[in-house]
Amino acid sequence: MRYRVGLETRTRILEATRDLVAAQGLEKTTIKAICEKAGILVGSFYNLFQSKEEAILTVVADAIRAVGPDGEATSTNSSTPTWTSWRTRRQRRGCTSWWR
Repeated sequence: MRYRVGLETRTRILEATRDLVAAQGLEKTTIKAICEKAGILVGSFYNLFQSKEEAILTVVADAIRAVGPDGEATSTNSSTPTWTSWRTRRQRRGCTSWWR
């Protein structure tokens, strides 16, 4: 039971981190904002992550793993589009100069 709760909390933290970084950028994303969006206390954050940077790196690593070798998302049944799937759609439209 505790393990499942911990996994759910971790998932909420990562979703909040992903949303906030996408909306505000790295510098404006704070641990306090992540915790508020995830609906947790700061202590719960530090039980799972050592820093904001660790949470962000986890989100980035998950996004990288979600992309197959051909640049396509490996799972299409996700209800929340990843940054990488958004980037892939932009590439198909020929809008790639902004990220080079």
